Amino acid sequence: MVPIVGWHRRSTLRSLSLGGARRLPVPGRILSESWSRTGRPHVDEGLDVVHAPSLAFPARGRRPLVVTVHDVLFMDFPDAYPPHGLRFHRRALARLSSADLVICPSRATADRLSSLARPPGRVRVVPLGTELTPSPQPGRVLADLRIEQPYVVWVGTLEPRKNVERVIRGFVEAVTSGPRDERGLKLYLVGPPGWDRGKAAGLLEDRGIRDLVRWMGPQPRERLRAIYSGAEALVFPSLGEGFGLPVLEAMACGTPVVASDLPVLREVAGEGAVFCDPTDASSIGEAITRLLADDTLADSCRRAGLLRAAELTWERTVAATAACYREVMEEAVGRSPVT
Repeated sequence: MVPIVGWHRRSTLRSLSLGGARRLPVPGRILSESWSRTGRPHVDEGLDVVHAPSLAFPARGRRPLVVTVHDVLFMDFPDAYPPHGLRFHRRALARLSSADLVICPSRATADRLSSLARPPGRVRVVPLGTELTPSPQPGRVLADLRIEQPYVVWVGTLEPRKNVERVIRGFVEAVTSGPRDERGLKLYLVGPPGWDRGKAAGLLEDRGIRDLVRWMGPQPRERLRAIYSGAEALVFPSLGEGFGLPVLEAMACGTPVVASDLPVLREVAGEGAVFCDPTDASSIGEAITRLLADDTLADSCRRAGLLRAAELTWERTVAATAACYREVMEEAVGRSPVT
């Protein structure tokens, strides 16, 4: 497999374990824009199949083209994307039917693609995976980060679609009116700032909230593992997802989940979550209270989540992706299936 990237310094690529990548003669941002508008430059010289892991993909050349579509949420939440992002995604969807095969991480995303005016001809569902497992001793990491237990955690990017404002309001409502108030439950927000932090950032400055809620910024994988493992629950009432990887990661660490009542999150979480209405802060708060007040429910979610996470590994993702490559290559050369 040969990674193909925009123009970067070799030292930068080596730091990302991409020292052997093929560099194209334009920077990544310009390359994505060029592909979006014209599909050029082609990249299939010397390759058997081209796989674009996002909607930034070249035109199909002489080799089969596989494109991964993680989500089409810009269709449902256009106000949650900057104008340039909307134009980019819309142009990409208009070209998607040129791909030999499209990979989606969830059945919910695949079903949404089927509703397009020009849907792709062939779609395969390849769920994402995780390598995380419960941290045996999260306490040291939590102490280093000054994270106080008990707490619940939210993981994502501070942007409108992630619904952070309602997460904060629902959590505050839960701890100020529920039975756990005296235990000092906290909410920690983990992840980078998005293109528009909006009201969520303002709420974090509120004196009545900042003692209960803290933004931690992005965290490396081993720290994130400890944060998941030490949490009472992951609170993840996103307005929309293509998959919802934090839900899977939390379940793999033995953490029960409060999630949006959306088909995609029910698909990923199964019985490992308590579901809520993401448009209603009170519903989010009630789901938090219900889960944390019922040890039997929390244990049931924890066990179901671990079982579900065991089904979704990166090894299975890789194997299913390789099967997609074989499928388009076999069709291209017109020979019998390879075993």
